[in-house]
Amino acid sequence: MVDFEPYHVHSCYSNCLAQPDSTMFIKDYAKVYRERGHRVLCMSEHGNRSNVWEQFDICENFKNDKTNPYTMTPLAAAEAYFVPDRKALIDGKLDSRNFHLILVAKNMEGFYQLNEILSEANLTGYYYRARLDFELLSKLNYKNFLCTTACVAGIWKDPNFEKLACQLHEIFRENFYLEVQHHPQQIQVETNMKVLRMYQKYRWPLIYGTDSHYINREDKILRTELMLSKGITYGDEDSFDLHLPTAEEAFTLMQNQGVLVKARIEEAMENTLILREFEGVSFSREKKIPNSNRSMSQEERNELYKTLCREKYEKKAEKPNKEEEKEIENELDAVADTNTSDYFLLCKEIVDRGKEKGGVITKTGRGSGSSFCTNFALGFTSLNRLHSPVKLYPERFISKERMAVGILPD
Repeated sequence: MVDFEPYHVHSCYSNCLAQPDSTMFIKDYAKVYRERGHRVLCMSEHGNRSNVWEQFDICENFKNDKTNPYTMTPLAAAEAYFVPDRKALIDGKLDSRNFHLILVAKNMEGFYQLNEILSEANLTGYYYRARLDFELLSKLNYKNFLCTTACVAGIWKDPNFEKLACQLHEIFRENFYLEVQHHPQQIQVETNMKVLRMYQKYRWPLIYGTDSHYINREDKILRTELMLSKGITYGDEDSFDLHLPTAEEAFTLMQNQGVLVKARIEEAMENTLILREFEGVSFSREKKIPNSNRSMSQEERNELYKTLCREKYEKKAEKPNKEEEKEIENELDAVADTNTSDYFLLCKEIVDRGKEKGGVITKTGRGSGSSFCTNFALGFTSLNRLHSPVKLYPERFISKERMAVGILPD
């Protein structure tokens, strides 16, 4: 029996703000994937990139399982909304169409590129959905992606689907795949027949997608109730059984559909195994704080932070006495020794810019904002804890112990 890797899968993050259509958690899929021997954790959420950080954590936990370690690669993907030209006008109105399109990033470079074009789609391509177009897709390095034609809501619903497919192939070349699915409904049968004709004409590779929105058949009721509560309907597609089939079940369903012969079904399923070769996404637990002083080393930025705090404190509150100086130095060491100075330097630039625009620092404060006297020196608060009638405890919010394990200043 031919194995396969599910990549066209949706969780509760899918269209979570606009039109949620799944109740499944990523961890639910991951558990079943492990049981079935899948080696890739790929979620292709509607309209947005998958929650890759959660996927990465799950895969790391599997790998570090001392009793039964298991290797699974997290992949960033999206079932994006696509329109040929996101800015085009038809009869004086914006082209309101959208077609589904699967984009799977092979590596971190692809992950960053996917983020970039999806962000731009939200800014300049939004019409009920964030929509990509040929211009944005052309900005991608095709070598970093796998692109498929997705489901019945893809380009196949357009009369000019062949022209659109050819243009997509020009962008993604050998990484462009024609997706087939197993659903028995007539609309899916007709879509698979269009796919087959394109395969026979151009010999672009087939790939099998499950379009899963839940794991077990009985989970459909959960999705149905969710959609009813939101007033969501997809017409003919509401009758689809969108569970996650096993490889044996998927093969049988494809055969029963009667469109593809055995060899083509095996080809489509085997082509999903290419995902096992992708690098996937990888993240570290190191603090990643943006800074605008990149020409300086971390040590130099730490010293800049200390110098600014000392100088500005004296200008605001005069020279501190020995006890006050000790308190200040303890704060400075907590930040510098954990290389967290960039956080404070960046906040200073933001606050200074806010003041230039007419912003005013309030006379009240809470938490670390008023509990750190160096925040007073940098202008984040008008309260100086060293001169406060009420004793404040900065270590509750900022300490070497907290920040040394990757926790950012509170």
